Amino acid sequence: MQYVLDMGFLDTGLTRALVDTGSCSTIIDETLAKACGLPYTQSVPAEWGTYQGTGGEPQAYAGVVKGPVKVALSKEVEVTLPFIREFKHKYPLALLGADVLKPLMPKGRWWYSGMANDIKEGMVTSKLLFTKDDKTESVPCVAFPGSMGQPAVAAGQCL
Repeated sequence: MQYVLDMGFLDTGLTRALVDTGSCSTIIDETLAKACGLPYTQSVPAEWGTYQGTGGEPQAYAGVVKGPVKVALSKEVEVTLPFIREFKHKYPLALLGADVLKPLMPKGRWWYSGMANDIKEGMVTSKLLFTKDDKTESVPCVAFPGSMGQPAVAAGQCL
């Protein structure tokens, strides 16, 4: 099962992203970053490290959006990342990674505290839970059966 959520870049654009607990950081395809108006800096090979998809070979990141980058996951939940690495992908794609989905952030910051599914009248509603200073907010997401390496059509569009 894969999950998709809306992810906004403050002052630039809104996109949909795949929730990827296996990705060590939030990353975005360079085509999508440009479509969302994010300031992009091309990198020297391996300057920002490498990534490796399932069953693939390590590849250098294409560039970086230097931060701080403010990412809104809902009206209440906003996280600030020092940067977002960019990669080249055959689909316009953004992945929300472990840099956002890690528990126990410093006091005063939103931290990922789990996932919840509600079932009402045969319909499943999924949400990510984030906590800050004893307040928990839910961020809606959509679950769908995905296939490896091919994201849902709903992901990867700058809205």
